[in-house]
Amino acid sequence: MAANKSERLFLPINGLGHYEPEDYKQFCKETPIPRAALPEYFFNCQPGQRFIPPMLWLGWNMGSEADLTAFLLKYDPELVSLKPTGGLTDASLFNLCYALYERFDISGEMAELLEMSPIRDEHGEDVWALTVSCNYTSDCLSDDLIEKIGKDIGKGEPSWWLDQTNWYWQPGPHTQAARLAEQGEILITPHLP
Repeated sequence: MAANKSERLFLPINGLGHYEPEDYKQFCKETPIPRAALPEYFFNCQPGQRFIPPMLWLGWNMGSEADLTAFLLKYDPELVSLKPTGGLTDASLFNLCYALYERFDISGEMAELLEMSPIRDEHGEDVWALTVSCNYTSDCLSDDLIEKIGKDIGKGEPSWWLDQTNWYWQPGPHTQAARLAEQGEILITPHLP
């Protein structure tokens, strides 16, 4: 976690108020964050806020595409659909979710919460996660369903993971900081040198 308890997680490292493109690699070392340990300020994602926190997903790290393929082949080989050139088809990514919808009778709005999401693991690698919530919404699958799914996939309690692209604090869209950033007067988001 942050070196100082009052310091917010995932703020720019360089002290200049903006991010460098590779900063996420350092931030990923702070993950996974246990389910109950995500600081409250990560849930304040209203557009009028001066800064909106990074997007974090609550779920289970399923690993790289190769790891996910190995998991699916073990879990239920019928869920696997490979491209002629190798690798999982997009359908395979969602087949696990569909199987879990059926197995646990998940439908409607609750089904929209259970998805495969691209995250960054603790090493900064792009991987897949089976997710049940996001800090940008107050909706989450029930504790009972989360426990059942965790047991079913052999993963236990879910954790919070950084989103693959929205891993940094951003100015709220209706703020002075956003207007200044749009005009190029301040630099906040990651930039290429």
